[in-house]
Amino acid sequence: MKTLRIKLAERLRTNLWVVPGLCTVFAALLASVLIEADRRSGSAGGSAPALPWAFNGGAESARAVLSTIAGSMITVAVTVYSLTIVVLTLASVQFAPRVLGSFMRDRTNQLVLGFFVGTFTYCLLVLRAIRGSTQDDFVPGSAVTGGLILALFRVAMLIYLIDHIFPSLHVSDIIATGAP
Repeated sequence: MKTLRIKLAERLRTNLWVVPGLCTVFAALLASVLIEADRRSGSAGGSAPALPWAFNGGAESARAVLSTIAGSMITVAVTVYSLTIVVLTLASVQFAPRVLGSFMRDRTNQLVLGFFVGTFTYCLLVLRAIRGSTQDDFVPGSAVTGGLILALFRVAMLIYLIDHIFPSLHVSDIIATGAP
């Protein structure tokens, strides 16, 4: 029974879907909270938003911003992780097969992937809440602002990921991780 728990814990630790899944759930909750805060504050996206720091554009500009963020986040995530897997596969062929396993166990890699997927999910959920008809306009200004902040944070996470991955491909670091 104890070995089963240990195997399950190790499997959860090395899967690339657990942490991104939790980040996605958190992003969905954040989107719901900010959209509801905008509804309660009376932010209608028209003349003056109830929250002065929030995005104050119209429905079409909010859709354009969030669509751009969502599209770029998923594109960046797919491109970065595809290239990283190729590089790690080549490194594992040359040095040790454990290189790929250490990449999958690395929490930083899991968190960055989770942040990218979470931002994508967040933007899609906020996009769904935007109403642009003339009678029932609703642009969740603080939720759109949240998407912009998340996008800027994700750019910083991308730079950190690149800075984190490439030094780990040095032969000395591969040997230090215990790979044969």
